[in-house]
Amino acid sequence: MNLMDFLTSSSSMEPEKVYLYFEDQKISFRAFEERLKRAARGFSSLGIIRGDRVSIMLPNCPEYLYAWFGLNFLGAVVVPVNPVYKEREASFIIGHSESKALIVPQALTELAGKMKGEISSLKEIISLGEKPDRDFISFRELISSGQQDLPTVPLKDEDLAMIVYTSGTTGIPKGVMLAHRTYTYIGRAFAKVLGLSPASRVLTPLPLFHVHAQIYSACATLAAGASLILLSSFNPEKIWDQARHYGATHLNLVGGLTPLIWNQPRKTEDHQNPVQVFFSGWMSKDYFRQFEERFDLKIINGYGLTECPNVLATPIGPERKIGSIGLPLSHFDPSTPMEVKLVDDDGKEVGLGQSGEIIVKSPGVMLGYWRDPESTSQALRHGWLYTGDKVRKDEDGFYYFVDRKKDIIRRKGENISSREVESILLSHPQVAEAAVIGVPSKEIGDEEVKAYVVLKPGGAVSPQEIFCWCEERLARFKVPRYLEYREALPKTLSARVQKYLLKKERENLTIGCYDRKKLL
Repeated sequence: MNLMDFLTSSSSMEPEKVYLYFEDQKISFRAFEERLKRAARGFSSLGIIRGDRVSIMLPNCPEYLYAWFGLNFLGAVVVPVNPVYKEREASFIIGHSESKALIVPQALTELAGKMKGEISSLKEIISLGEKPDRDFISFRELISSGQQDLPTVPLKDEDLAMIVYTSGTTGIPKGVMLAHRTYTYIGRAFAKVLGLSPASRVLTPLPLFHVHAQIYSACATLAAGASLILLSSFNPEKIWDQARHYGATHLNLVGGLTPLIWNQPRKTEDHQNPVQVFFSGWMSKDYFRQFEERFDLKIINGYGLTECPNVLATPIGPERKIGSIGLPLSHFDPSTPMEVKLVDDDGKEVGLGQSGEIIVKSPGVMLGYWRDPESTSQALRHGWLYTGDKVRKDEDGFYYFVDRKKDIIRRKGENISSREVESILLSHPQVAEAAVIGVPSKEIGDEEVKAYVVLKPGGAVSPQEIFCWCEERLARFKVPRYLEYREALPKTLSARVQKYLLKKERENLTIGCYDRKKLL
């Protein structure tokens, strides 16, 4: 099923029912469909056609959803861009995807104008501002002026809907090509996992430029005819008050954010909230049961990746196992199951209890990497997606995450390429060598970024300057938290840094180094 058939069928269930809650706005299914169609007319008036890429660099807002579905209605392809990205990061994605247009908030119009002058494919800038510059197009005027007939574009479920850029081991982001079927297949399957019904209200503060919010929240609610409560940002101090205000029955987060909620001061009314089911992505078993008891809800864990969102999920019932990342996602169509295997480096299946790379076959698997046939051939082999993650399975079929084969750091739900951060450190005129690793964090549950730096002979640069250098060139979540100076880094005979030795040097890798939070 393509996204347009998926949406219109959902909208027809109860057209006057509220689909989207955002701040003080209540938008019905009927109004939502009408606005995305007006957006489609507006985009069509700009000459955007089937196959064109359009970048969306917006924070969470209803306009994001109108633009997303409006573009897909035309057969155009959405390219999400994190709105906190610096020029270098955003320009790569927009240029590599050969985006024809870019949608930004008022605050980013200056940056957008600069990028337009440097990216040959970029022809139009669309701004959400009230009074955009004459060089930009007003989104509000665009969706109100599109009066021509809406073009009929035949869409197939395998048509490209989205290119989501994700960090890779090379440090160069890869554009994951996701078809319409990824959103409809996984959206319906995840609605089943959550136990959604038309009476459900799913709250998420997660950004719409990630597949998590796109599929687990937006598409899952559409699949069930449920309501989506979209927050502009995440605030652990306010999340339960927001849940009460909107009457949320379900809460969707990533595992890295749950410790921030858990570490809030206890209140007598913690358990007095309407949330019944909390999808956390992954949660430490150390406080899993305590979290459920404190907030009076049930937790669902899971495993997925941008290349195939939500592969595994834990059942809510008594048969679940704490610490597991779940069972393969079930689906209403038995002809399209989620197939999962664990294999060794030679591609042979491993035995129960043994660690192996998890590979997946599913309609939800990506089409490939945009303009990157080599990486595509490495990831997609004989119909299977090789994830690069190591997992083991027990005798009851439950899976457990072991480690990542990829050189990626996971911080607050964000994937960070260590090589990308290293390249920024190495661009400093006084830095000779750099290595970046992830170190466990009790504060945020995932990892913090730690940098090791070797200065050039005679070099002298303060840690404050190193941190500021990174902040000027990287999104804030990528900037190292910790910094340690070294005279040399451990290396192999082929001159590759042996990061595993850095990770094994001592139990607490945050001792004996500079902490950005304490210095800046």
